[in-house]
Amino acid sequence: MGLLSLFTIAILVVVGAVWALTAVGGWWMLALAVTVHLLASAVVLAEVAAFMTDQSLTGAVIERVAAHRRSRHEPGAAQ
Repeated sequence: MGLLSLFTIAILVVVGAVWALTAVGGWWMLALAVTVHLLASAVVLAEVAAFMTDQSLTGAVIERVAAHRRSRHEPGAAQ
């Protein structure tokens, strides 16, 4: 689920950059859109590589959030 969310966010960020390029125009905006695309691709590639070695960053975050939620809902847990 974490990789799917990461892919979706990366796609939306790149789409936003392309939209800004069409709305603003100019060579500098093209350079910014390409930079955003390359950064989003690098983040996704790094996460896929980490996931393949069982060191997933999004997986660790999801586990931490789930543990926090479990501890909040346990009876007798400190508030």
